[in-house]
Amino acid sequence: MFDTRNLDPYKVWKDMYDNSEKYWGKVLNETMAKEEYAKWMSSLLDMNLFFNKWYQDATKVYFESSQVPTKEDFSRIAKLVINVEDKVDHLEDLLEGITDTKNNDELDMKVSKLEKKIATLEEALIQISQLTKIQSENVSLLNSIYTSSSSKKTRTKKNSNSEGEEN
Repeated sequence: MFDTRNLDPYKVWKDMYDNSEKYWGKVLNETMAKEEYAKWMSSLLDMNLFFNKWYQDATKVYFESSQVPTKEDFSRIAKLVINVEDKVDHLEDLLEGITDTKNNDELDMKVSKLEKKIATLEEALIQISQLTKIQSENVSLLNSIYTSSSSKKTRTKKNSNSEGEEN
């Protein structure tokens, strides 16, 4: 009869795990050593790369056609803002060296105009950021609608195919 007083569940589990690992390790190593497996993995990776490129291209075309700012647009605007800030800094450095009050007033006016332009650019960046957020939400919604409609089409095709086979 089986003695349950000395039963160690951990030892039973470990023995079961070790036996299972030996078997499945051998099976998986044999499978992965075959050339068919390498070919299958290669085709899977190729398909993944193809889909990834297609998705990036489709996304780029979508954003260009919907006039949504891209990373490149933000990068270009950021460079422009940095250039304007550098010019303002340069003008401030020049102002510090000038002691004539009349010239200071003119330069102060120019600096204030530049500061207003910078504020306008910052507001534009905020608006672009908000529009991008809204657009990304719309893209997510469209993707979910597209995914659900394509799965419905697949189910409809399967149903029509099964009806055709019954007739």
